[in-house]
Amino acid sequence: MHTLNKSISASTVQVAVIPHPFSVERQRHAMPSGRSVEDIITALQGDPLLRRHAHVYLNGDYIPQDQWPHV
Repeated sequence: MHTLNKSISASTVQVAVIPHPFSVERQRHAMPSGRSVEDIITALQGDPLLRRHAHVYLNGDYIPQDQWPHV
């Protein structure tokens, strides 16, 4: 389903985000591996209100917001 670019380091995680609920624009980011979902969301979504309403899927599985600090 996804192909990794060989130039991407193994120490990064590929993240796709749609930062605004009324947009279909998808942004792709390479984030350092080892960070929690909560850290990644905080780094990529500057608006605290939108951050509280974010939805996260990891390999197709939904990650509830209360699990973000642990995943």
